[in-house]
Amino acid sequence: MFGNDWTTNTAFGLWTYADLCVYAILIANASIILLCIKGIIVHSYKQSTIKDGEMNGETFTTKGFVLQVFGYVFSMAVIIGCIY
Repeated sequence: MFGNDWTTNTAFGLWTYADLCVYAILIANASIILLCIKGIIVHSYKQSTIKDGEMNGETFTTKGFVLQVFGYVFSMAVIIGCIY
């Protein structure tokens, strides 16, 4: 075990391991959000091909979408802020 001091060690030039962890988390979360948005858009195009009575999931609402994205991004920002 290394303790907490490994986060202050320099990894590449001026970048510390803590910086790399934070940026990796940010990139991963941005990728996840973009993939979720892509899934929502693809699902919204499939709405017209779904037959009556067939299970198609929840209907898309802009308000619900914005609230979900805001809640996710805000919670991740708080966690990353605490880490950094």
